Amino acid sequence: SGVAWNESQHCRLLVPEQLQLCRRHLEMMPSIARAARRTQELCQQSFADMRWNCSSIQSAPSFGPELLTGTREAAFVHALAAAAVAQGIARSCASGELPLCSCGPGPSEPPAPGSRWGGCGDNLSHGLQLGAAFTDGSARAGGTPGLRAVNRHNGAVGRAV
Repeated sequence: SGVAWNESQHCRLLVPEQLQLCRRHLEMMPSIARAARRTQELCQQSFADMRWNCSSIQSAPSFGPELLTGTREAAFVHALAAAAVAQGIARSCASGELPLCSCGPGPSEPPAPGSRWGGCGDNLSHGLQLGAAFTDGSARAGGTPGLRAVNRHNGAVGRAV
């Protein structure tokens, strides 16, 4: 929603590992909330005709066992969320929504003949950095050490993709 994020009302809903990041970068949280909604939409579209249709993601942050254990579904959701958060922050940087970052670099190759580069590229490096800090914070919370490592790996895979 268009409600402004505030530290006491919204940050306290996050896992402790994400709480400090939320407080330090409150302006980034609407981008992360949009990414969470996008993750939910994409997950449900991807699994629409399957036995597990990703409906349990709606109960976030109170997930059921299929998202709290080392399942294929959990791997997919962690990877998808990590990618969505990184992309959302990168786009928010480019749009000027976030004061702590700006446009990303232009294309590394010259444009095709008859065209030229213009505008503001997504700041992918900033999106990857802050996105990793946020999503890996949730991967460090709860579960066995092996499961936490799997979740961090899945987040890294999602950001790489």
